[in-house]
Amino acid sequence: MQKAQPIVLFRSANESLFALQYGCSAHTRAWAMNVIGVVRNIVFTNWSSAKEHSARAHSVRRGIRSFCSGHLGGV
Repeated sequence: MQKAQPIVLFRSANESLFALQYGCSAHTRAWAMNVIGVVRNIVFTNWSSAKEHSARAHSVRRGIRSFCSGHLGGV
């Protein structure tokens, strides 16, 4: 995880800037996908070092997938 941490940090910063840009220009789907990307990066950072992360990560992926299919038109 030590090698991936700077990459995840830059990826989160990139997605945050794009979310800000899309939010200002009223592109709600693109904004939502970038916000979900930032949340995904936070989840990955917090759970990658945990021993029992596989069951929780599966639940989060299932929740994100159902949220996206219900609220974003089947992404």
